[in-house]
Amino acid sequence: MKWIAVLVSLAAGVFALKLLFSIPAQPPDGYFWIPGVAVQIGFNLTGLGVWVAVVAGCVGAMAVIFSLKYMEPEEEHYSPTRYYFFTVLFIGSMIGLALTDNLLILYLFWEMIGFCSYILIAYYYRDAKAVRAGTKALIVTRLGDVGLLAGIIVLWQATGTTNIFEIIDLAQSGDIPLFLLGLAGAGFILGAVGKSAQFPLHVWLPDAMEAPTTISALIHAACLVNAGVYLLALTYPMFLALAWWGPVVLWIGAITALLAGILALIEYDIKRVLAYSTISQLGFMVAAVGVGGIFASQFHLLNHAVFKALLFLCAGAIVHAIGTRDLRQMGGLGQKMPLTQFCCAVGVMALAGIPVLNGFWSKDLILESVVMAGNVAAVPLVILIIAAFFTAAYSLRMYWMAFSGPRPYEQEAHDGPWQMSIPLVALALCAMLMWLAVGFYSTQALAGAEIYNLHELTLPQLLHEALASPLLIVTGVIILLWVVLGISWSKSGKVLSAEGAWADALTDTKFGFDAFYRTGVRMITEFCQGLRTWQTGDVNYNAAAAAIGLLILLLLLVAT
Repeated sequence: MKWIAVLVSLAAGVFALKLLFSIPAQPPDGYFWIPGVAVQIGFNLTGLGVWVAVVAGCVGAMAVIFSLKYMEPEEEHYSPTRYYFFTVLFIGSMIGLALTDNLLILYLFWEMIGFCSYILIAYYYRDAKAVRAGTKALIVTRLGDVGLLAGIIVLWQATGTTNIFEIIDLAQSGDIPLFLLGLAGAGFILGAVGKSAQFPLHVWLPDAMEAPTTISALIHAACLVNAGVYLLALTYPMFLALAWWGPVVLWIGAITALLAGILALIEYDIKRVLAYSTISQLGFMVAAVGVGGIFASQFHLLNHAVFKALLFLCAGAIVHAIGTRDLRQMGGLGQKMPLTQFCCAVGVMALAGIPVLNGFWSKDLILESVVMAGNVAAVPLVILIIAAFFTAAYSLRMYWMAFSGPRPYEQEAHDGPWQMSIPLVALALCAMLMWLAVGFYSTQALAGAEIYNLHELTLPQLLHEALASPLLIVTGVIILLWVVLGISWSKSGKVLSAEGAWADALTDTKFGFDAFYRTGVRMITEFCQGLRTWQTGDVNYNAAAAAIGLLILLLLLVAT
């Protein structure tokens, strides 16, 4: 089963890449799914969708290969067949979501990736924490899914179609009432906020770290959380007539980026640090969509997929070697795990936006797109810049605690076998070099995507925009911050710490939102328990209640 999963995932990645190099001018004809119902299954072969499919296929293949050795110790206790089956289904569902042109089919794949994430987060089902984390992810993301489904139904009733591009044409021609379009726009935002763990539904993603690290890499880099950002980018032209839609998306992204960055700075679990980092980086992408920076958002989605998968797999290699996720129990691993240290350093620099790694270029484009939005985006721009400084601080802190200090790890540790090392090296090379292909990316992103007002960006243009931008000073301050923190920590042997009940409460409740939701769940539970007193279990009482209810309904029908 393991090698079948490897072959299938590799095939998915290869076919996605092949499609990228041969995007047809006109997509193939679709076909009707249900006779008599105008739901036609077709393909979204625009550059936006194809690139997301490439991310899911290629990063997914790397994660499956890494799993061969990483998951080996667990095969005695948990079924590898279940793991690999749902992992491949997870990857395939994300590819299907990216390549469909129909909202109803998109929603089916949307629910499939949600179901697979639940199964895989709770993969260690004998661990109560894993089961709770999987259940929490399922429930919280369902809140957003209800919004998306409601938005799809509203658009279907208003237009008579579920084809994404037909609805966009109708919206831009003013054929959809603004009230209905607004309801759909709010529902789509709610769906994206749930899936991409944005404020205020950000609470589920850190707890999802109870999943195997390879699954964490998939969730955070290739599948699931990317779906929300992609949905907003895909449907952005649909809601241009709504003056409030873009600013709401912008503010949600900016607030998320800052709050998650703060939490990452005081977290000690290496996987949870990366989880908060993912939430923060998704916030940058969402903010870019809010100001119409579709290219910047999707380019950062691509780059983030690479360096975040790299960082999660590095974290997996560390956990595999020493058996702990607590950064306070690490230190000095650089001498024992040199390959992992190098790859992690590449990932951390890309995350922090250090030139010339891939994360620098796309984050710079995001900030530029917010600047171009004018005064209306001035405050969100300041928030995003502050979030960028937090990103630099927590990424260096995580790297320094794992590979330098403050207390050296004294037991044996070593780099993983080739099945784990090859994906690390491949992803590290991509993080260092893939930005050089920005011209190819922009050209392919333009394919069939004229409605998104994208423009081709060549490598010389990218270099000119980045180096001539006043935002370059932000990068300079980040580098200076790294130098100051590195020297300070090396001399003192101490790192930024947040010990105490206040820090634990902040990370446990995610700025109090977890506690708020728990209170709501407790109130609903108590209400439902109160309703149980009405249920006697006596069939006669139940039949009488049903008859009375039916009689009341008939009287209402007669009265109307």
